Amino acid sequence: MSELAELERKVKEFINKVSSDFGVSTPKVRFARPADVAGWYDEYGKEIVLNSECVNLGTVLHEFAHHLQNLRGVLARVSREEFGKVHCERGFEREAKGFAAAYQDFYRDTWKKIVGVESGALPR
Repeated sequence: MSELAELERKVKEFINKVSSDFGVSTPKVRFARPADVAGWYDEYGKEIVLNSECVNLGTVLHEFAHHLQNLRGVLARVSREEFGKVHCERGFEREAKGFAAAYQDFYRDTWKKIVGVESGALPR
């Protein structure tokens, strides 16, 4: 198994744990090589997509927050007006950022235990 495939497996295991803790369905997870973002959430496919070059706990939690928002129907109710705002000023983005900040310390040890890297770029 390649190093990237192993990391993806571990991140999926971590997401399974967090989903179980929150009592929700587990989103799909895949890695990609987007040029300018650390990750994104596909609300239609219920999938977290992570930049394979910079997988980290904060991004995973942020995108998981979007999964929770999707399950609550928040993303479906976002208006065109909201999408016209600067990315970081969108209410649903602020909420996801706050979620990641609030749970980062709580899940740090679990992340290290399962994923094996603290944060930042993929081990080389």
